[in-house]
Amino acid sequence: MAKRFDTFSQDATNQINTLTKGISDISKSLDTLGTKFSAKIDDEEKRISNMEKVFVKTGKLKEGSPAEGNQAKVPADQGKKGDRKEKDVDDGSREAYDQVFEEFKKGNLDSAILGFQGFIKRFPDSDLLPNAQYWTGECYYAKKDFKSAIEAFEKVISGYPKSDKVAGALLKKGYSYNELMDKKNAENLLKRVMEEYPNSKEAQLARNKLSELR
Repeated sequence: MAKRFDTFSQDATNQINTLTKGISDISKSLDTLGTKFSAKIDDEEKRISNMEKVFVKTGKLKEGSPAEGNQAKVPADQGKKGDRKEKDVDDGSREAYDQVFEEFKKGNLDSAILGFQGFIKRFPDSDLLPNAQYWTGECYYAKKDFKSAIEAFEKVISGYPKSDKVAGALLKKGYSYNELMDKKNAENLLKRVMEEYPNSKEAQLARNKLSELR
């Protein structure tokens, strides 16, 4: 009887040791995950802080105010006609825009959305407003938030009808409707691109997409 008890006691002790080791391993794993998560938060905070510094430097955001604001495929956006205006350079909006655009190119879509939204509010007279609004839509599109993308592209179309971003906004709004399985609205928008901007690259893309839908 005593021998059986000793054997049982040893088995129980071994199981307890095994469980204790398992708990220790889990604890170490949680500590590692916590460290990585904290590092990720710190990285995001640094990005937001950098954007705040740009707005503070240009006098459009006071110290202490909150910043407002998937690797995306990025068509060239800088250096186009209408992008570089003398007053943009003078008031610092070009510097602020470029920094937010870098966030988009790096695939930091949430940071870019906040940045573009903040840019629109902080520089209401900038010639880059249509660009900022357009790329807000591209951010949502890259995130597959197609409803928000449609809303953002519509703001370009209705708010800046003479901008060279309208053709692209119409095209991507059509793409977004297509992703939502709304073929009718998608086709109407793609046809509109072809009719209103017949010689543009957007018209060719619209033509290609229409052929896919049929």
